[in-house]
Amino acid sequence: DAALKAVLTTSAQSHLLPEASKLQLEQVTAPGVDFIAAEHLNPRQIAYIMYTSGSTGRPKGVVITHANLLNYMLAAQEKLQLGPGDSFLALTTISFDISATELLLPLMFGATVVVGAEHLAMDGMALLERLQSEPPSHLQATPSTWKLLLAAGWTGSPELTMLAIGEKMERRLAEALLARGQKLWNFYGPTETTIASTGACLEAAPDLPVPIGKPLRNTQIYLLDSALQPVPPGATGDLYIGGQGVADGYWHRPDLTAERFLANPFRPGERMYRTGDLARQDLHGVLFYLGRDDDQVKIHGIRVELGEVEQALQRTEAVRDVVVTAWQDNHGDFQLVAHVIAAAAEANVTMVREQARAFLPEALVPPFILFTKSFPLSANGKVRRSALPAPRADAEPATQRLLAPQTPTEKLLAEAWAEVLDLEVGQISRDANFLEIGGHSLAMTPLMLAIRRRFHVDFRLAELFAALTVQSFARLIDERRRSRNGQVKPRETVQQRRTEAYGQQRMAYLRQEGEYAEAELPGLILLDLNMPRKDGREALQEIRSDPKLRRIPVVILTTSKNEADIYLSYDIGANSYITKPVSFQDLVNIMRVVGRYWFETVEIAGIDNEY
Repeated sequence: DAALKAVLTTSAQSHLLPEASKLQLEQVTAPGVDFIAAEHLNPRQIAYIMYTSGSTGRPKGVVITHANLLNYMLAAQEKLQLGPGDSFLALTTISFDISATELLLPLMFGATVVVGAEHLAMDGMALLERLQSEPPSHLQATPSTWKLLLAAGWTGSPELTMLAIGEKMERRLAEALLARGQKLWNFYGPTETTIASTGACLEAAPDLPVPIGKPLRNTQIYLLDSALQPVPPGATGDLYIGGQGVADGYWHRPDLTAERFLANPFRPGERMYRTGDLARQDLHGVLFYLGRDDDQVKIHGIRVELGEVEQALQRTEAVRDVVVTAWQDNHGDFQLVAHVIAAAAEANVTMVREQARAFLPEALVPPFILFTKSFPLSANGKVRRSALPAPRADAEPATQRLLAPQTPTEKLLAEAWAEVLDLEVGQISRDANFLEIGGHSLAMTPLMLAIRRRFHVDFRLAELFAALTVQSFARLIDERRRSRNGQVKPRETVQQRRTEAYGQQRMAYLRQEGEYAEAELPGLILLDLNMPRKDGREALQEIRSDPKLRRIPVVILTTSKNEADIYLSYDIGANSYITKPVSFQDLVNIMRVVGRYWFETVEIAGIDNEY
């Protein structure tokens, strides 16, 4: 594919190559050899072609020009400020483009390159010994390699500037590194935009996600929706990169080049690269990497970003490291699988699940948790997700022992569960968790209807999430029947509830755990979860015609067969609005960023059912 004219090699490796195509390094560097300067060089000529893996299994060559490479080197130097007296330990194989940072950048600005042995990036103990015997001023590695170093017992190097690139940086790892070195830089960038496109010098912030920073010099970052329109701050967008780092394309692959390198609608005459990554940004333009767009899956109809589940599990005490994948079971449904490296010998599945519930909604707690001693790594030091084991084909999530329902209410409630989950009543234990035996958030609405038919009482969705066993919810039903005499509260119209909510100038602040606290000033209006799509659009137009409500973001929740749809309409200026589907997590992040609060309406704000 590369159609090489010659291969530069050494005499020790010469026998592996055909005679006509090789040029030995010893011959080129021998005394008396004349060097002839090439003429007519220009910045648009090729500096290197870097092959990356393709989804089809056929590697693709990325064509990087001298202009691309020089722009990156100047951008990296703006951040790192290398000079005489600095030394860079080079660990990375030259088949990985970040090796150029280690090999070329120091030499361009008077620093020293120390070439490490091939095995150092994969051997934490050997790397630790090298750092202790010859401490460099700068070290670059993937997060996986940094974890190997920490696992080997590295206590730190106070003068070390650390660079992380190639994988998503978790907060726990960042905090561990910040405590052991002078500075920690987190860089992001695909091969197609020349090594790195954004960077952040990290600071300690235990409860915040790790940023990938802002664009480097001569680089533009765009977070766009499917129509190539910008998404609002806080929302998840597809990450596109423009600027002087964008490669010429793929070597001899015009079809693939046209697919990934697009005309830049924001800078006519220029191109941008579609990364296939997901990210969001705050109001200051700081970017947060979320993962690959092919790491976004639907679990029970809900869009789930695997990287966010990983980030939540990383915050638990039982988990030292984790990779989350999506596994398709025998029924064709996707299930979350957490591959866990335990933080302590006593960690077990129950412990991980219980701790995960403090950071994840119940529906996103992985039903399958597989423990492992280590993750398989590629030669580049990245985790090989495809090599992680899947649950057995006949695997089922772990359940507790079966305890038959006891009271009349428990027995009737078990019938309702069986109806909704398509199970036999005898399969339902009184202490089983609804979400761990096949239930999910979209099954809650039919469950509420089944409860209403049997018991003639009404509940809000948050109450179901707060009592997820037959035993606990039966107790709630009995209490409600005694206090309300079985009366079902009539539902108000959306208009009645919306008017009341706006008049009160109050909203309900929702935490993912389902707990509520009042917050001043409305931040959004939420329309009924069960509203048909047409009615939702009509209600949106009604709200937009009200001058008092025009500048409040509006969220419409609707249902269609197996999925819950969330539509966000937001003002983009000049009385122009965009309405687009978003995930529930996006809704959360938008409200955090745009309004300081994120809200979901309860009775006072126009909806009975919380999502």
